[in-house]
Amino acid sequence: MSDIQNQQKSSLAPIDFFKPSEIIRIFNDFLARSSASAKVVYLRGIYLKSQSNTAYSGFYYDRIKDEDTQDEITIKLTQSQRNELKNGNLVDIAGTIERRITPQGYIQLNLAVSRVNIVQHQVVTELEMKQSELWKKKSQRFKNVDTTIENVLYQSKRPLIALILPTGSIALSDFDTAKRAASTHFDFREYRITFSKGMELANLLKQIDSIGFTAIALVRGGGSGLEALDDINVLEAVTNLNTPFISAIGHEDEKIFIKRIADKVVISPTDLGNYFRETIERVDKSMNDSMAVLREKVKKEYQAQIDKATKQNQELNKQITELKKSYDEGQKQQKKQIEDANKLNTELQKKVAAITKTSEEGQKLMKKQVEDATKQNTELQKKLGELTESNKKTTENIGKMQATITKLTSENTEANKNLTNANTQIADLKRQLAEGGGISKGLFYAVLVIAVIIIMLLLFTK
Repeated sequence: MSDIQNQQKSSLAPIDFFKPSEIIRIFNDFLARSSASAKVVYLRGIYLKSQSNTAYSGFYYDRIKDEDTQDEITIKLTQSQRNELKNGNLVDIAGTIERRITPQGYIQLNLAVSRVNIVQHQVVTELEMKQSELWKKKSQRFKNVDTTIENVLYQSKRPLIALILPTGSIALSDFDTAKRAASTHFDFREYRITFSKGMELANLLKQIDSIGFTAIALVRGGGSGLEALDDINVLEAVTNLNTPFISAIGHEDEKIFIKRIADKVVISPTDLGNYFRETIERVDKSMNDSMAVLREKVKKEYQAQIDKATKQNQELNKQITELKKSYDEGQKQQKKQIEDANKLNTELQKKVAAITKTSEEGQKLMKKQVEDATKQNTELQKKLGELTESNKKTTENIGKMQATITKLTSENTEANKNLTNANTQIADLKRQLAEGGGISKGLFYAVLVIAVIIIMLLLFTK
């Protein structure tokens, strides 16, 4: 989507979108409420019975054709009303108009018949009724010849046109001149046949239709014999063509049915040649105008691209300058970082060397300390052994001393006992002396000295 379309879209107010079914219901409701639907209308026309004998909700749908034209309207009949009528009857009918929107979006008019009156029996022939059927069928399949040919030319391709001409016809000089002029852009292929042989012409049309032409043109001048082209076989073949069909037959005032079912009608062969030439001129002019518009558009777009590229180039140059400046600063910073790193590396190497030296001295010192410690440990072990031995002897001496003390304690106890006994004897002696009248003082002291000597002997002997 172009910028203009985007701007237009953004500037539009919010839109309420409808579904096709909603639109159809809205208009069906509108048509149903129209006052014209309730009025009784009267029609006169030729009754055409539908080929289908199927009733829908009890009604049959046939057609009433205009007496002078091919226009028709659908009528809705009951079974009894339909039984009164035959194909081709000229009838007067009365009824009300029913209008509705079909699912395809068409407005469909039906006349719900309430009264029927036959005015004249069989006013149209079977051929006319058949032609009416063909026209109805063709009316749903008309092709746009102009658009079909122009689309080919717009693609710079050559439309392929089949020209069907009567055998042995007089020269169409004006048509040939215009055709030669159009041959610069068209490819024409001629087919000659007797137009009075309807079946052969119909077969030729079917054959050509399968080839893939851009269009088929039936070309014939005016005069007698044109009615042969309304042969029912030819008309059916034309109706069933998938290729667009052009009628370039006779003159404007010559009325034949084949013109009614042609996708495009030109007045005469000369006008057909002029039509091809004018189509070329129209397409060339349109393409030239389009090319001029396109060139101007391309020029503006190219200029816009140049302006955009120039602006981008300026911005890129600015960015390159900034990047170069940033790069130079980065280079300087990187150089300084490298120098700092080298300096730091040198210092680290010195420190590592010093640490290595210190480590070696430390190892020597540690080795000496270990040796000293080992020596001291050996001496301590020796002293510990001596101390252990001394302690052992000391322990033995202590044991001996404890034994001596125990013995002395026992002897002391015995001496104390003896002393006690001596004291007791002394006391007894004193008592005895006292009881015996006493002894002399010299004897007493002599006994006392003896006792002390005995005690001392006992003590020192121990």
